[in-house]
Amino acid sequence: MRDQQTPSVGDQQYERTEPFAGRFVTRRQREVLDAIEIYWRKNQVPPSHRSLKAELGISSKQGVHEFIKKLKGRQLVVAATNKARTLKTCRMRVGMGQSQSGPGMVIMWGK
Repeated sequence: MRDQQTPSVGDQQYERTEPFAGRFVTRRQREVLDAIEIYWRKNQVPPSHRSLKAELGISSKQGVHEFIKKLKGRQLVVAATNKARTLKTCRMRVGMGQSQSGPGMVIMWGK
């Protein structure tokens, strides 16, 4: 018998959702978002797709790209087009009141 709280469409099961910045995301999407923020805190630079692939145990960079594309569509992450290592979560965009660089700091692009 299937868990009553897990919705399904046909044979496809969907993961339960968890809150992130006031929006609900799947557990795996939450893992990706948390990995981005943790990488920022440790290294003071955004993660590359390759580093996220290794951190999350995803088999290809295309898999990481698909997660990022979905999260961009939901406005949970933002990245500059055609620029490397510009990935930030929506919590990092808005700022969390931290005085140091990394997550929580509003980063400005341009001149």
